[in-house]
Amino acid sequence: MAETTFRSATIRLLCGLYGLVIVCIGIVFPLTSAFTATAYNATLQLYYMQVFLLYIYILSLAYLLYLLMYLLRPRHFKKAETKPLQSISLNSLSNGSNKDDNQEINDTEAHHEGEQDGFIPAVANGGEGMNMYLRIGAIVFATGSMVYNGFHIAEYIEVYALGCHTSVHVAQNVAQLLFTLLQTFVIFKSHKIVINKHKTLAWFGLAHTLVTNICVWFSYTILETTEDFLDEQTASSSGATANQTGNTTNMSRLCYEVKTITDKASPYLFPCTLEYSLIAAAAVYSIYRSVGQKPESDEDDCDASSDDDNASAECHKANKGLFLGIITAVITVVAISIFFVMYYGSQDDGVIASYLFTSMELFLLLVTGFVTAVAFVHTKKLRFFNIPVGTLDDSLLLIAFMGLCIYDLFIIVACSVFISSGDIHIILSITTAFVEIIQATLQTVFIIDGSRRRASHDDHISYKPGRSMITFILVCNLSLWMISTFAVEKADLNGIYEQLYSKLPWEIVSHFCIPMIIFFRFHSTASLSEIWDKAYKKQKVQ
Repeated sequence: MAETTFRSATIRLLCGLYGLVIVCIGIVFPLTSAFTATAYNATLQLYYMQVFLLYIYILSLAYLLYLLMYLLRPRHFKKAETKPLQSISLNSLSNGSNKDDNQEINDTEAHHEGEQDGFIPAVANGGEGMNMYLRIGAIVFATGSMVYNGFHIAEYIEVYALGCHTSVHVAQNVAQLLFTLLQTFVIFKSHKIVINKHKTLAWFGLAHTLVTNICVWFSYTILETTEDFLDEQTASSSGATANQTGNTTNMSRLCYEVKTITDKASPYLFPCTLEYSLIAAAAVYSIYRSVGQKPESDEDDCDASSDDDNASAECHKANKGLFLGIITAVITVVAISIFFVMYYGSQDDGVIASYLFTSMELFLLLVTGFVTAVAFVHTKKLRFFNIPVGTLDDSLLLIAFMGLCIYDLFIIVACSVFISSGDIHIILSITTAFVEIIQATLQTVFIIDGSRRRASHDDHISYKPGRSMITFILVCNLSLWMISTFAVEKADLNGIYEQLYSKLPWEIVSHFCIPMIIFFRFHSTASLSEIWDKAYKKQKVQ
């Protein structure tokens, strides 16, 4: 047993070190490209970055194909009839492989305490997993990411005569599209699997897939920032500089001067890639942690009346919150529409649009923060289950909350420097940043607390304390999600940030943090939906 434990620990250590090396390369390569790229040598600088991304995509694709075509095939994936657990065993009765499989299972049983009497299947459902709303979100963001890859492939054909992209660029985007497709399928269908067969390959393959998502998240943030910076640098540079550099550099400049569909869609699609990578990394890490563990059975909520509920009963005590939330959402959509109409008008209209946008965001944050505080008081009547903080949902929520706080703190510092000017927009911006941090803090505490609340008696099931307010907060977060999505445009309205931090650093900050804010609003909506559904059902006391 000691030898098996030592071997498993060594393998996991080596996989971890390999992952750290890949992450370091994934950080250094994009930064090197960003620091040394100009409008004249950007294609050359990106070449080795594209080769690196192609390598990690291909290796991850190979492991995902192994999972889908071998380990998760229906003939290997069966329910164990000898145990009450919802587990699935490999074909342990197949000729020639029974002895080896049983030996590996026995080694695993010896490695874990308290498992001597239990049957551990080679592949089983019983890991931590992730809720349905996050999986649906993964599909939505994966769709946006794959559309973005498709635009990149189309862009290669569109500007082929200019030589803006190499064939490696196309291969990289095709590989990323396939990787996103297969990984999304695995996450949606098999997010709770526990692997006890070929554990060495599982640790290595999952570790590589995990760092692939991390590298994609970091590299896309840096490369998109660099791309935007070079676009603006090219547009503002004089034509005389271009003429001094010859025909080759003139062609390179044209690559940034020609506006393709990818350039127009980039502000709205590249955040999808970042948010998808974050969800996927968390899901893969959850599977990685469960390799070699004993699968656990799920404890179902025991609400006796749930089978008799219909659609109207499910919405009981939520109609008022839903109605008020829809009114708020309509007002938000109208405000965003007016913003875009005025933003592309005259200069004065653009300033008014900025005031309108920031005022709408401040109003939503104030209302949502107040209702969250009231809802917290009402839901305290429900029974609290002491689950340690650190689950998959909690970790994703706290990571996104950190990105939101970093962005708002940068805004607060910049506005405080220029607040003596008395500009209304500066005052609105600093107020909104303060209120957003307070509202997000209240909401994060409320979600972590609410996810551990359950009904303890029939009155809670009948009256559903706080459910109407949860519905309202949920819809408001959808509205704030829409506002955060269009914050990419809003970030360019106030030049004080670029004046204080300079252009490139501020673009890096905004490209890092705005997708995190978008994800915070989306994840909050998913978590509130989970609370809305489960908090008013009884659960067995463990």
